[in-house]
Order: sequence, then C-alpha cells, then structure tokens
Amino acid sequence: MRKFFLLLMLVLLSLLTPAMAQEIYWVKEFKGKAYAVALAPNGDIIVAGITDSFGAGSNDVWVLRLDENGNVKWQKTYGGSGSDWAEAVTITPNGDIIVVGETRSFGVGGLDVWVLQLDENGNVKWQKTYGGTKSDWAWAVAITPNGDIIVAGITWSFGAGEDDFWVLRLDEEGNIKWQKTYGGWGVDLARAVAIAPDGDGVLGGDYVIRFNVDDAPLYEGDGWG
Repeated sequence: MRKFFLLLMLVLLSLLTPAMAQEIYWVKEFKGKAYAVALAPNGDIIVAGITDSFGAGSNDVWVLRLDENGNVKWQKTYGGSGSDWAEAVTITPNGDIIVVGETRSFGVGGLDVWVLQLDENGNVKWQKTYGGTKSDWAWAVAITPNGDIIVAGITWSFGAGEDDFWVLRLDEEGNIKWQKTYGGWGVDLARAVAIAPDGDGVLGGDYVIRFNVDDAPLYEGDGWG
C-alpha cells in the first residue's frame, strides 16, 4: 500500500518587528495527508485528512489532536471498507470537532457527503451522510452563531448543471434545516464558506455568494474564473 507523508508545519510570525523573517517553531511529519486544520479553544491543533496506513479501508478519515508543541494527544481513523476522505474541519463553541468530507463506505450514491461530530477526545457523537444517487462532495464547513452547521460543496445529484454549488444547514444533531443548490448548466464549484460578523454566510468558489443563513441566499459577487 502506497504510503503518503504529511508534512505539518506550524509557522508563527513575529508581531513586534514586521521586518523579521518568519520563524519556524517546529516541524512534524506523519504518514498521511492533511487537508484541513483548526484550533481548539485551549490552543490544541486539530488536523483532519486521510490515511491508507491505518484504519479499515483503502483510505480512511484521519483526525489528530496535537498540543501546541506538535505532540500527538490522540489520533483516530473513521471509515468503512471503501474510501473515505476528510476535506474540512471546524470547532464548535463547546469544543466539539466537526469533520466534513466524502464517503464511499456509507450512503446511497457513488460518493456521498459525510459529516461527523466528535467530542474533544475524538469519540463520535453522531455521523450522517447526505446526497443522492450520484456523487456529491463537501469541501467547507462553518458554524453559525446559534451553533448550526453550514456545509458547502458540490453536487451531481441535484441542481441544474453538471456541477452545482450545494449548501446545507444542519442543526446541532446533523438534521437538515435546509439545503439548496446554486448554478447554471455549466460547472459551478463551492470551495469555501465563512460566517460574517452580522451572521450572513459567504460562499467562495467559481462565484462569491453572500446569503442570509435563515433565508434564501442572495447573489453578491462575480465569477472567479
């Protein structure tokens, strides 16, 4: 089985003298690929990605919790007999870990969106799949002020085009509050999502869209090309 190597670098910049060169405090290497990182309230580092060195399938979701010096507090894999990926990770206000990605092990389509909520020790509180009979991807996640989860990606199962923006709002238990697609007959990809200070959502990808998370999104932006 081919081994992939993850080079994880934490780079801290000096705020006192802007002219100073970047100072690397530590470098760690692990067997896997890291696709996302988030900081826990206590400063721990949550890394999410994939590994084919451990776990049950050809690729499994791999989550590591590191202390501020890069030492592993725990690492766990999640997945089934097929390939599973983690694409994004975020932390809830109470310190839980939300991981989003895709799964071939579970769900109804060729590839389904997979969302997991983990406690601070990596134990699964809930996990759910979302998608149709075709393939669907999740590439970004954000938390609203009330704790709901916004998942953004693309869908082949729904929408008007070959690939469409797909946005889901989930409650704290992973139940769908609403899901919507955006796009025309061509390829429209959503790669990032953020929550603005006023609570609006902002999607980034082939277009930039600002939307009210409680209502229908409103277009506000231009194509990125």
